[in-house]
Amino acid sequence: MNSAFYRKFSTTLLFIIGLFYSYEIQDAATVHPETPTKQVEILSCDPNTGYIIPDNTNTETIEVTNCIKEPDIQFFMYHYVRAHDPRDNAATTDLSIDPWNFREHMKYVQKLRNDWIVHTMNWSELIEAIQRDCFPAKRIWIFTSDDGWIDSYTDLFPIAHEYRVPFFIGIIANRLDIPGFVSTKQVQEMVQNPLFTITSHSITHSDHSRLDESLETQEICESKKILEKIIEKPIFSYTYPEGRMSEKSKEISEKCGYTLAWSTGFGTDWNPSNPSRYDINRIRIHNYTTTEIFDEALKAK
Repeated sequence: MNSAFYRKFSTTLLFIIGLFYSYEIQDAATVHPETPTKQVEILSCDPNTGYIIPDNTNTETIEVTNCIKEPDIQFFMYHYVRAHDPRDNAATTDLSIDPWNFREHMKYVQKLRNDWIVHTMNWSELIEAIQRDCFPAKRIWIFTSDDGWIDSYTDLFPIAHEYRVPFFIGIIANRLDIPGFVSTKQVQEMVQNPLFTITSHSITHSDHSRLDESLETQEICESKKILEKIIEKPIFSYTYPEGRMSEKSKEISEKCGYTLAWSTGFGTDWNPSNPSRYDINRIRIHNYTTTEIFDEALKAK
């Protein structure tokens, strides 16, 4: 009886083992889709100048799982973050947003981001996504500030930091260290925070549509060198003064080593089918702009 039991038990055990291995073999033979990969060009920088070195042979194989190939990217443009001053002219008043209102903007953006409705990016994240043609979300918002007024440091900087909203701050090279604008030391402090990126906003804030090619090249290229020397980091983005461009602006910006350049109403919206990254349009923030601007932006795409 014991012998019969053990024979039956052994037969059953062998059957179970055989069944297990048959499933293993079948699973091993199944063709599982591999994680898709692609070859991408990695931008190299000269360690001495910070300028991009064209190098088509420097590539890397990356996984592109969960990549968004055609994201909706919108750029927002701020200027002054300060209380209304009756001595200001009409243009300054129009572009001045009160700090309490700016705080409401940042608080609302943080909420949208926490609810996974939008995604904000700092420079390192943005440049990596551009290089890899692989964005982490469908809807991405980029925040910029022009001119480098003192309130960029005293108001925008701490409030944006509080709500963890990355900002690109455009600096006019020849206005550093003069009353009303940020100082060299303040710029150096801000750039140490990974949420904040310094962009070039020319040397003199001249209307590029009125400059000859030589002067425009100087404004775009030399401002980059000046600011890179100050922050000891490469600068990859350029902001056209008043958003105005010449026929050569995009070409010059690319030759000077920038990866992006933004305009305002004179540019074009980010469009994956448009390979140009040197005339990006931005949404202008006015003194009367409330958080409704973000609701409108969500509906626009």
